Amino acid sequence: MSKNYVQRVLEKFGKQRQLLRVIALLFVLFSGRILAQIPFSLPASAICPGTSTSITIAPSGCVGDVYEVSIDGGTTWSPYISGTSINTTGGTNSIKLRRTTCGCATQEDLIRVFNSTPTAPTVTPNTPICSGATATFTINGVANQIVTYNINGGSSATVTLNGSGVGTVTVTNATSNQTLTVTQVSNGLCPIAVSGVSATVVVNPAPIAAINGTLTICSGQTTTLTASGGTSYAWS
Repeated sequence: MSKNYVQRVLEKFGKQRQLLRVIALLFVLFSGRILAQIPFSLPASAICPGTSTSITIAPSGCVGDVYEVSIDGGTTWSPYISGTSINTTGGTNSIKLRRTTCGCATQEDLIRVFNSTPTAPTVTPNTPICSGATATFTINGVANQIVTYNINGGSSATVTLNGSGVGTVTVTNATSNQTLTVTQVSNGLCPIAVSGVSATVVVNPAPIAAINGTLTICSGQTTTLTASGGTSYAWS
């Protein structure tokens, strides 16, 4: 066996080793790119409990990917097809989507955390009051909730509860009964309609005083005067 032949064999073997190294490096880089890719298009807005959403899945480049969805934070998983509706009813506070890439590597992503359902507040009135006084409604609920209401069926207004969950609505110079009705409550992202929450401030009319009896007498005479229109009286 000549020296030149041996040298040519070694050179050929060396080139094959270099080619195998390049192929292996490309495989690692390409596989890493696939596994690092996040193929999910998340909803742009917050998801509220009881609503539906869908997720768009971009192809990962690997045939045979399997996708699953969970609405209870990862306890229970169901098969998922890109673009189909996901109903959050009965779920906890997170939606997760996972994929099994090329039948082996698993990637799991938190899709969206949604807020808990706001709770309806209570309303306490300062009833009764006299005509011309201020009607006051104290609203108690969850801190920082936004409460939408109306007075006597009029236009809607809002009040934001403070850090203690308390808000106050007043009607000045009230001359008739004032009823506050709560129509909606929101935690800033998820509003819910409210029914059956209202309170009324009863406004009593101002008394009209009257004096009966002989109002004109001579010096030294006596008379009896009777007051009416109220429950207690002050004479002067």
